[in-house]
Amino acid sequence: MSTCDHLPVYKTTYDLFLEIFKLTRNFSRTEQYTLENYLATGACDAARSGAWDCDPAGTALKTGGSSGFEGLLAGYRDSSGSFYNLSSGTYFWSSLESSVSYAWFRYFFSSYSTVNRYAYYKNYGFSARCIKD
Repeated sequence: MSTCDHLPVYKTTYDLFLEIFKLTRNFSRTEQYTLENYLATGACDAARSGAWDCDPAGTALKTGGSSGFEGLLAGYRDSSGSFYNLSSGTYFWSSLESSVSYAWFRYFFSSYSTVNRYAYYKNYGFSARCIKD
């Protein structure tokens, strides 16, 4: 069982994400960058690491933004099962690995209009934006 069994809403959501992930493929790095670049009015570096970029794509990708992506500020779950940044930030895995232990992800916060790209431990619970083939 998952480490979030004591939080029924999160467990249900987590189980649903696992089922969806089995039926779809993850939103690729190229697809994420293409969307960010389309929404950005300035520079947008696809190879950035740990940098806030692609202004104002972050605003457009959030719930209520102009893109239709509707990125819910769901926060993340760390490797010990604790939840952080609920309703203030969101983290989306890319399908690209950085190493055996790391994978790339994008994240944005309620107070930023930009998007950050970074690689982190795969055992963290970030959201997965899936698309049907």
